[in-house]
Order: sequence, then C-alpha cells, then structure tokens
Amino acid sequence: MNYINKRIDTTPQEVFEGGAGGDFFEKSSTRKNDQTSTRKNDHPRKARTYALDVTQMGVMAAILVGVKYVLQALPNFEVVSGFIVLFTCVFGFRKTFVAVLVFCILDNFLYAFFLLVTIQYFIHFPLLCIVTKLIIRSNKLCVVARPKQFLFYKVLLTINIAAFAVFFWIQTPIITHIAGFTPFLPTLIAGIPFMFPMLFAGIAFMIVLFTPLYSALSRVES
Repeated sequence: MNYINKRIDTTPQEVFEGGAGGDFFEKSSTRKNDQTSTRKNDHPRKARTYALDVTQMGVMAAILVGVKYVLQALPNFEVVSGFIVLFTCVFGFRKTFVAVLVFCILDNFLYAFFLLVTIQYFIHFPLLCIVTKLIIRSNKLCVVARPKQFLFYKVLLTINIAAFAVFFWIQTPIITHIAGFTPFLPTLIAGIPFMFPMLFAGIAFMIVLFTPLYSALSRVES
C-alpha cells in the first residue's frame, strides 16, 4: 500500500529526473550527442578522402595521356597498357577505371578523331583494367614481404599484357571489317609489323619498370 501511494505521489518530473527513467533519457541524450559529434568529425575526413581520390584519378589520367604523347613518334611503341596494369595494382580498380575512361575521352581531343579508333580504345583499355583486377582480385602485392607471390602475379600480369597486345592486333581488322572499310585477313596481315612493337614495349615495361614503380607508388598510396 505504501508503495502504491509512493508511486501515485511521484510527479512526472521526478520520474524523468531520477531513477531508471532519468538514467535512460540521460544515456539516450549522451548517445545522440556522441553520434552527432562522430558525424561532424566524419565530414572533413570524407571530404579529404574524396579530394584525394579525385586528385589521384586526375594524375593517373594525365600520366596516361602524357606517356602516349611522348612516345607518339615511335609507331605502336606504347606503355599505356603497362601503366594501366600498374595503377590497377596500386590504386585499385575503381579509381583506375575512371582514369582510363578519362584518358579515352581526352584522346579524341588531342589527336584526329576517328570513330573506329575511339570504339577500339573504349573496348581495349577498360577491358584491360577489368582483366587485371580479375587476376589480382583483392590481393595486395608486396615486393619485400612476399617476393614469391609478387613474382607469381608479375608473371601473370606480363602474360596479360602480351595477350592484350595480340588482342589489339586482332581487334583492328575485326572492327574495320564490321564497319565495311577493309577485308579482315589482309588487314590482319598488314598489322603484324605494328603488333610487335606494342608487344615488346608491354613486356619490357613489366620486366624493367613495373617493380620499381610499384614499390614507389605503394609508399605514396600508403
């Protein structure tokens, strides 16, 4: 009976200020304040991460455009494919894929526009990025800590580069034949001298430049 009277005499304000009810609302208020503070702290961090991603994608696209421009005097001697493989391994698929698309778009403004070349670029280079990602999957290559694993994937990526050089050679007569410009077999045979410089450049890049560039860029990324 005394307990009932005590509960009846208790005002709502006392319930909220003391006892279990007060503790509950106090804890809820504290939790909300902590969540709000965490969200406010996350905004600058997310903004910095987004700015860094955009900067990296811009720099990668600029490098792809630059190396092609520098080596344009050497017919089909291109290291763009090597840099795409390198960037995919270091910076990840998403950022590299965006940079590759930007490179394919900018190429139309720097050289004479030819629709079939544009189509070929938008097929070849993004597909190279996708296949490279499928090869390395989520593995983080490490030159020093796991040298055998690094060598294994380097060999696979070198084979990938060589296969895509041959694939580029076959793409050209297929696309021009579908468009009705040239017959397939004569164009394929005529493209053999242009395929070997691309094949040699890609393999040379993987053997000579891939490891030191990967080590340097990995330190920058980390």
